[in-house]
Amino acid sequence: MQHVTNNVSNNHWITAGIKVTCRRKKYLYITSKITKCYKIKVQYIQYCRVLQKVIRKTKEMYCNELLFSSTNKSKTSWNIISNETGSASCKKFNQTEFKHGDKNISTN
Repeated sequence: MQHVTNNVSNNHWITAGIKVTCRRKKYLYITSKITKCYKIKVQYIQYCRVLQKVIRKTKEMYCNELLFSSTNKSKTSWNIISNETGSASCKKFNQTEFKHGDKNISTN
């Protein structure tokens, strides 16, 4: 079985620095699990905190830039809210109909 990954990301706020930092975080996580050194675990926890702050600030700057450059600020702000809450993907509506003999059966 082959797994196909999608390299296209909808998170346009993710920078190359954040990707590198996430790889470093993963390395620290693996190292902290392999070794039982307390200093490495503390370093991993501190690194996670810093990365979380950087991600929050980057997302905030990206959203502010979207709002600043927008002509329809209310629509842009609701798009940002929908993307953050995950409800943007729930808006897809597919009408499904089945034909059984002469009858059309609708599931929606």
